[in-house]
Amino acid sequence: MNAIANATGRSLVLAVTLLIAACASAPISLGGSDGAEPAQVHLSLRAAASEVVETAQTRSWRASRGGARGFLGRLISGADGADRDEAGGADAYLAALAQARGEASLETLRVDVALAEELARALALRCDFVIQDQALTDRQALTRDIAAAEDALTALRAARAVFAEAGATLSQSDESRLSLTELDDAIAALAAAADAIAARRWA
Repeated sequence: MNAIANATGRSLVLAVTLLIAACASAPISLGGSDGAEPAQVHLSLRAAASEVVETAQTRSWRASRGGARGFLGRLISGADGADRDEAGGADAYLAALAQARGEASLETLRVDVALAEELARALALRCDFVIQDQALTDRQALTRDIAAAEDALTALRAARAVFAEAGATLSQSDESRLSLTELDDAIAALAAAADAIAARRWA
C-alpha cells in the first residue's frame, strides 16, 4: 500500500510540475484576438477627433454643412462654394458668443481661436503617435482613424471660415485685426498627419 501511495504521489507531483512548466513556456498575448478592441492609440485619436467636432457644434463654430456632406459639397461646388456656406454661420456664432459670454468682442473671439488651435494640435499629436508606431497596420483601424481626422478637419476649416468673418465684423481697425496664422498652421499640421496615416493605410 505504501508503494502504491508513493507512486501515486510521485505521479501527482510530476503532473503538477509539467502543468506549471507548460504555463510558464506559453506565450502571453497582450494584443488579444483578432476581435479585440483597437489599440489605445487608435481610441485616443478618435476621442480627440470627436472632441473637436463636438466642441465646434456646441460653440457654434460651424455652419450646418459639415462632415461627409461638407466634403461632397466641396467636390460638387468647389472650395469657394463651401467657404461661402461655412462663412454664413458667422451671424449665428456671434449671437451665440454674445449669449454665452455677455458680449461678442474680439477678445472673446480670440479665446475660441486659441481653443480651436489647441484642439487641432492635440489631434495632430495623436495622429503622429499612430504614424510612429510601425506595428499599427490594421487597415480597418487606420481607415477609421482617417475618417475621424477628416471629420475634425472639416469642422476646423468651417470654424476657420466663421472666425474670419466674425473677426472682420468685430475688427475696428487694421491694428485690431484677428490673426488666424497659428490656427492655419495647426490645421495644416493636422492635414499632413492625416495624409501620413492614409499613406500607411494604402501602402
